[in-house]
Amino acid sequence: MVADIAPFAWAVFGFLAVTITVGVIAVKLVKKSTKRYIIAGKSLPLAFVGTMLAAQSIDGNSSLGNVGLVFQFGFWAGAAIPIGLGVCLILTGAIFGKKFNRMNMLTLPDYYFRRFGNLTEVMASVLMAISFIVLVAGNLAASGYIISSVIGGDFFWGITIAAIIILIYTYMGGLFSCAYTDIFQIYIAIFGFWAAFVFFASPYAPIPWDTVMANIPTAMIDLSGIYDPANGAYLFWAAVLALGLGDIVALDFMERVFAANSGRTASRGAYMGGALTLFTVLPTSFLGLIALSYLTDVGDPFTVYPMMAMEHAPLWIGIMMLVGVLGASMSTANGGILAIASVLSRNLLQGNIVKRLAKRPGLSDKRLLLATRLFVIPMMGAAYTLGYLLPQPGPHTCVRHSVCGLLGALVRRSVLEEGQRIWSYRINRCRFRTATDAIPCHAT
Repeated sequence: MVADIAPFAWAVFGFLAVTITVGVIAVKLVKKSTKRYIIAGKSLPLAFVGTMLAAQSIDGNSSLGNVGLVFQFGFWAGAAIPIGLGVCLILTGAIFGKKFNRMNMLTLPDYYFRRFGNLTEVMASVLMAISFIVLVAGNLAASGYIISSVIGGDFFWGITIAAIIILIYTYMGGLFSCAYTDIFQIYIAIFGFWAAFVFFASPYAPIPWDTVMANIPTAMIDLSGIYDPANGAYLFWAAVLALGLGDIVALDFMERVFAANSGRTASRGAYMGGALTLFTVLPTSFLGLIALSYLTDVGDPFTVYPMMAMEHAPLWIGIMMLVGVLGASMSTANGGILAIASVLSRNLLQGNIVKRLAKRPGLSDKRLLLATRLFVIPMMGAAYTLGYLLPQPGPHTCVRHSVCGLLGALVRRSVLEEGQRIWSYRINRCRFRTATDAIPCHAT
């Protein structure tokens, strides 16, 4: 490691302090409303929606996990993650964003209830909750790697600090905490990725660029990774399809689509998020290849990124690299945990346990808000446990999106069957839940 990690530690903990402060202050915008807690009152403009969608896809899996996979298996092994996520957001903007926003839903399983009934709603809710625990675990692991690197301590302390901070501001501010932390976190990450790539490709880098390129095995950088099965082409396309199609029905993406102030904003925000995600493919993936010339003895490939930042980049670029991935990972974990808690409280607890099984009126808005916040705690505990026991940023996200792909098939099937008919329902003829579920049919 570098001789002095103090500057990195000060920068990272300063960033964490700003993040938790902004996230907690966002509680003032919730105003004791479930709708405002879960989808920010359906009030977010394009700048927030696009940034938040980008922040959900540019996470620890598509950055730190990407670099680790490229270092082991080649460019396309890691690049598949941001490519698949970018394609997913563009498809979301083209097909689903505007339509889903206009349906005035709080959670994605609301759609399954309206279209297929209670049983499908319950199945979708359970599968989505499980898959998102996996996603959050990957991002907690990425955060843990960064924090443990700068404190020079055990991974346990890194992931524990990250989990506690994310838990606090997610519990308090809901989607508003996501919005106001994402708006600075993700742009720091993007700038850090590109600053690192430009530096290592410049004449000021410790190793000349020609030497770096010469040290990269041909099979790790050529196009064979996308057409030759012997070089992992099947795995590349499987990952791209799992991410590109499966994540269309991801809870965190759709939560932001629902939060947009109009259908047009939702669609344009998805395009913006997809473009920003694809903009990170080159710098993040190439860092894994560049590291082949700088790092010769690596025990854990997922430490390649922090090692490059702390040992070989200039101080200010190294800080941007570390803070960027930390912010990207925390923003996605924050959104994922909120999405899980929202589904469990609204679709399982209120919609099926309280109303359907217990035959009782739905929870009041105040109690539904409390239930959503309380569900944040055990879900964070589950993700934290998985992230600590199996710290695999990158592979986690492909597993999660494969599960989402099963549910996406239902959405795509219904669109093919019904066409535009399901989108032209009059509000008072739809199968909406009542105002006791925290959002009236006519809400805007």
